[in-house]
Amino acid sequence: MNASAQSNYRDDIISRMLFDGVVLNKTSDYVHVEFSHPRRALSSAVFNGGLCWASHWLNYKVPLNCPLEVEEPMVTLQNYARNKGWQGDTVGMMTAASMNSLRVHSTEIEGETIAVLSTTGIANALRAGDSADYGLQQEVVREVGTINTAIITSATLSDAAMVETHMIATEAKAAVFQQLGIKSTVSDGIATGTGTDASLVVSGQSATAIRFAGKHTVFAQQVARLTMASIADSLKSVECAA
Repeated sequence: MNASAQSNYRDDIISRMLFDGVVLNKTSDYVHVEFSHPRRALSSAVFNGGLCWASHWLNYKVPLNCPLEVEEPMVTLQNYARNKGWQGDTVGMMTAASMNSLRVHSTEIEGETIAVLSTTGIANALRAGDSADYGLQQEVVREVGTINTAIITSATLSDAAMVETHMIATEAKAAVFQQLGIKSTVSDGIATGTGTDASLVVSGQSATAIRFAGKHTVFAQQVARLTMASIADSLKSVECAA
C-alpha cells in the first residue's frame, strides 16, 4: 500500500492525469475532471445529482457576494459545460471557495487507486440539526462557504458501496471539524460541515468489484483517511490565505 500522495495547486492553470483515464484540470474559475469513458457516479451535486453516468465533474467558482437576482444554478452549470464543449453528462457543483484551496490525496491499494479532491470554505459552518433557514420549497440557497469533495476510484463499486462511501466520507469530514474544533456559526456545537456541502463518488471499471464499503473494509479505511487529509490540508490553505 502506498502512502497518501499530497498535491498542492497554487498556480493558475494546471493539468495532470490523476490515474489512467482520469484527467484533472484546474484554473482560477473551476476544477474539472474528465473521464475517458462515462463512469457511474453518485452525488449530491446541484447539476446532474443523484445516480448517473458521468463523463465530467465540474467544481465551478461563483462570486463571494452573489447578486440579489441569481440565475438558476443548474442553468449556469449546464450552459458552462456546453460552452466548454464537454461531451457527455457533467456533474456540476458550485462554491465561492478559491480554487487554490484544491487539495488532492491519493493512494494505491491492491492494484487499485483511490483519489480524493477537496475545495473548502467554512464561513457557512453548521452542525447537523442546527435551526433551518428555508422551508421545503426553497431551492436557491444564497449562503457561501462550502466544502466540495470528489472520491474517485479505479475499482468497480456496487450501488451499495457507493452509498457507503458517501457515508464514510461524510463521517470523515465531521471528524476533521471535530479535531480542528470548528464551531457552528449559529449554535455552540462543533460543526459537522457547512450548509451547502456537496460530494461525489465515482466508480471505476476494473475487474476489482467492491460490494460493500463499511468501516471494517480497507477500502473505507483509505477513503476516510484520504478524505480527512484532503479536507484538513485544504482548510489549512484557507487559513494561510486569510
